[in-house]
Amino acid sequence: MQRFLSRPFFLLIFFTLVVGVCSSAFASNTLISVSGVKGLPNWNAYVHLPSDYSQHPDVYYPTILFFPGTGEVGTDPSKAIRFGPNAYIADGWNGEVTVDGQTTKFIVISLQPPSAFYGNMSDVKSRIADLVNKYRIDPNRVHFTGLSNGGWMSNMFATYKPSATDYSFIDFPASVVNIAGIVPADVFGATPPYPQRFTAYAQHGGKELGFEQTQDFRDIQTIIRTMNAAVQGSASYFSSTFDGGGHTAWWRFYGGKNYPLASSYQPETFFIDGIQQTIYQWMAQQTRGAAPSINIPPIANAGQDIVINLPISSAILLSGQKSIDTDGTIARYAWAQVSGPNTANIISPSAVSTEITGLAQAGTYVFALTVSDEGGAAGTDVVTVTVQALTPSNIPTPFDSGPDNEVVAVLPEVPRESSVTLSMTSEGKLEEDLSTLTIPPGGAVCIRAGDYYRGITLSGIHGTAEKPITIINCEGVVKASALFVTNSNNFVISGSGGSDQYGFILYGGTAIDSGIEIADTTTDYTIERVDIAHAKSGIALIPRISQNPTENYPLRTITNVTIKNVRISDVANGILIGATDRPSYAPYPARMNNVKIFSNFITRAQSTGISLSYARDGAEVYNNVVITAGTGIILGENTNGNVYNNIIDTAKQGVIIRGYGVLNVTGNTFKNISGNSVTAVLATVSPEILPTLQARVFDNTFQKVGSPAVNTQNTILASTVTTNLFCNVPHLNDSLIIVSQSSSIADNQFDTDGCARIVPTPENLPFTDRAIVAVPLLNLRAAASTTAAVIAKLPQETIVIVNAQQNSEWAAVSADGKNGYVNMAYLRKIGTTTDQTLSFDVVGKHFSVTVDNLNVRSTPSLDGRIVASVSRGEIVEIYAHSPVSEWLQIRTTQGVVGYVSQQYLSETQ
Repeated sequence: MQRFLSRPFFLLIFFTLVVGVCSSAFASNTLISVSGVKGLPNWNAYVHLPSDYSQHPDVYYPTILFFPGTGEVGTDPSKAIRFGPNAYIADGWNGEVTVDGQTTKFIVISLQPPSAFYGNMSDVKSRIADLVNKYRIDPNRVHFTGLSNGGWMSNMFATYKPSATDYSFIDFPASVVNIAGIVPADVFGATPPYPQRFTAYAQHGGKELGFEQTQDFRDIQTIIRTMNAAVQGSASYFSSTFDGGGHTAWWRFYGGKNYPLASSYQPETFFIDGIQQTIYQWMAQQTRGAAPSINIPPIANAGQDIVINLPISSAILLSGQKSIDTDGTIARYAWAQVSGPNTANIISPSAVSTEITGLAQAGTYVFALTVSDEGGAAGTDVVTVTVQALTPSNIPTPFDSGPDNEVVAVLPEVPRESSVTLSMTSEGKLEEDLSTLTIPPGGAVCIRAGDYYRGITLSGIHGTAEKPITIINCEGVVKASALFVTNSNNFVISGSGGSDQYGFILYGGTAIDSGIEIADTTTDYTIERVDIAHAKSGIALIPRISQNPTENYPLRTITNVTIKNVRISDVANGILIGATDRPSYAPYPARMNNVKIFSNFITRAQSTGISLSYARDGAEVYNNVVITAGTGIILGENTNGNVYNNIIDTAKQGVIIRGYGVLNVTGNTFKNISGNSVTAVLATVSPEILPTLQARVFDNTFQKVGSPAVNTQNTILASTVTTNLFCNVPHLNDSLIIVSQSSSIADNQFDTDGCARIVPTPENLPFTDRAIVAVPLLNLRAAASTTAAVIAKLPQETIVIVNAQQNSEWAAVSADGKNGYVNMAYLRKIGTTTDQTLSFDVVGKHFSVTVDNLNVRSTPSLDGRIVASVSRGEIVEIYAHSPVSEWLQIRTTQGVVGYVSQQYLSETQ
């Protein structure tokens, strides 16, 4: 607003302003952690609350949100208050200003992202939503400000339109104070290009102050002219020469200490709207100038109806996790009972999810969930819990093996009283020290189904070698960003607690280091039936090398690690196990014995599919499928074992062995390998072992691979390369093989017409073909008949070795260490793409959205959480394939990665 004042009145106002600014009553900053999009790291933030905040629980306060420059981002929280309004508070400001005799008290928050790239605007919005949920922020008086990179961030947010009708970003800040920020980058979606994007911000009531030092050259005048052309008086420009006019002097604008000299400053005043005032006093007078957009009520989702039987021995979990607010955030949850045969007990009525107890009588219970957004709009949904009395019709029958493709639950055979049930907290996570619970050896820990988007952390799991403790999913699939286990031994993580082939789904995120991380003191465990995607490593066990000798070998050894029937996709490393370095103070890193990695399916691993190091005795890597990887399998330093019956398709390198002693590479299939299929390299080994390595490469099949296919010239002991089959390779002769001196090459076949298998000799591992189980669970029987006893149940995508075809229906196979018979109708040959409808060459290509508004989801399902939306004509990149054929994983132009149905995409030309 423009003001013209007489000189005497102006001097009176000026005196009032200065007195208000110089108040030195001590005020403090509180360091907090701010969460955002699931799977991404939290941000640091310093928060100052008004002096009377706790005395007025119904008052909502004007708020200043400060974004730092590139020199203040990161994880060192002290940098977050080096400059800006919270730095001024640390120097004594109480967060209050006085204008025209009226005192304004601010909530003041300085955010600190981990890097200068703040992520997409939806992520930033989610951080702000977390703050809105924590504090009583007046939605009409939120002021953005920032220096340099922070000024850019403020304008990026204030002018962003994700779609043609979405003004939720533009309508949020009442004002922006931009201190020498560069101009916003042009983005896709419905955001107009620079500088037109500022037109909508001005038209929707936004105000801007643009400050530019004379040597900054930030083009801020263009921003101000564009806004004033749209709405006269909506923006003001200021040029300054503080400290020479360079890209510095932030304390002159915000107040506080001059960081290089530690001198204290009061904020400068500027002639704004006809009066001399500080940026804080100007912000105190701003509110949303135009009517805000219509507040769309949130959509409540109380979850699916539940049917249970009496007697009920544990609490029932109700979850509002899938409730959404399309134009803002959900601020409050409220659960209430609507009806029922008796009054139940709602444990956490104001939480996202709550347990229900006291369902004592048979009948129908109805519970209502009401969700409210920050603007007060509300939505309600109901969920029905039907409690049945036990009758002959619903009493569970004894276990029946059923038909050979029957989907059955494989639960641990443990007494009911030895089981413990764990549930997600209202914050979307689970952190449990199981040593504080009574779980006898052989007991089970049931993790209730849900989306644990802030991860699962377990510790203190202590079974015995004979009776390990089983960690299992129950009541459906457990989804989580990641799973972390520490200080535990003798346990099994099994996603077999239901009909789904993978009871645990770990969906990771761009900042997730590992889908499953096992801390280095943990030993004797098995991981099975888990689906992992989008992490730096799918499964990681990296023993920490300590300067304390007692924490290294020989005083500490990790033993008996098994990883089987796990699916991993879209990672840097699939399975990463073992020490990766050896500092001088620890010549003998923690050692691992008896590691078994088998029957896993790994696809799209940028670096390595499977890497195993410092596994001294009994290491076995077999029956795995690795498709599209940098390197398929690595047996690293100080490792001895065997690599057999694996399939590696489409990779730069097939198998690299760097261990010691005799290492067997046998029965593997290598296809589409651009470099060496098998490489044996003598590693720089620890002093504890002799520098010896002998590679035995036999009975492998090489198809469409580079030359040389086998390279063992860097070994010490004489190696052997025998009875392998080479077909469809550039040079069908012995030049495909390079060996060390005294090594032998014999009886290899070079087939130009096809790739028929070699008939195995008795002393070699028996195999004729490999296949993948194509149904959720497949019975492995003692004989070729449906009446034969069931030896085991093989999960979907288990790799089986077909030893012989019994007849037109049955085959004799080996799987999971057992031999038996399966119906061949439920197998598919390796290399078929029944689970994918597009070839790999679409990854990295760009497609156009063909519908007006397409939801991007966290998982390839309509039940997946909505992480973003894209509009008709928007261009997205195909990031990866999906385990579900009709879905693709995309990356939006804002950097959001998620899943969409491929029927709504069209390839660009």
